[in-house]
Amino acid sequence: NNNKSVLRLARSAFLETQTVDNNTPLVNPMTIHVLNFVLFPSTSIVDGGSPQGFPIFGADVVSLPGNKHLVALDFQPILKVGESASPQTLLPKRYIAFEERLRDLHTKYEKSLPWGGDIPPAAQRFFSPYALWTRLADEDAMETVQSTVLDAFKDYIDVYHDLMKSVQADVDSGRLEFEDDRDNHVMEGQHDYLNYRRTNDPARPMLKRLYGDEWAEHVIQCILFPELP
Repeated sequence: NNNKSVLRLARSAFLETQTVDNNTPLVNPMTIHVLNFVLFPSTSIVDGGSPQGFPIFGADVVSLPGNKHLVALDFQPILKVGESASPQTLLPKRYIAFEERLRDLHTKYEKSLPWGGDIPPAAQRFFSPYALWTRLADEDAMETVQSTVLDAFKDYIDVYHDLMKSVQADVDSGRLEFEDDRDNHVMEGQHDYLNYRRTNDPARPMLKRLYGDEWAEHVIQCILFPELP
């Protein structure tokens, strides 16, 4: 039933500053490559009268001239601490098996993708304990992006896909309710996330330098992090 889809938005944006021809490598360490990919769950999923705040799937892979790379993969929580039905876990208890899979993947990749540094305090609520956030700049960085980062992306999104498939089955079977009234703390959490990303997008200076203020603001405000109803 498309009116009860557990995903409300899937968006992928890719930017690169090179013209590809037969003589140009597909990935050039002297150009810019930026991927931003997000999946937003519905805010209308309800269990026993309580709106379910499922995390956003977020992936950012940024390659900059000079073989510098920034990577963030996560199931990004949108509820403040204490607001979820299970405040000690990222997912509702009935989906704990998916969180255990995610925990195992984080353990698998955290050594080869070491932590990339402090997160601004205002952004910390949007990072889960299973976030992969790294900076790569050694001589093997490009190979790591093309192998380890790609494998981590596939594994993380596979878990998210399986989670959403299970949630969709529960909605379709009636085990979870689906209410169109979206004025709840889950919607507020998604708006908080979008407002933060819209206001603090680290790509803004680069986009303005490359394409001008008007184009950069339009992309950030209307395409990357638009207002959602």
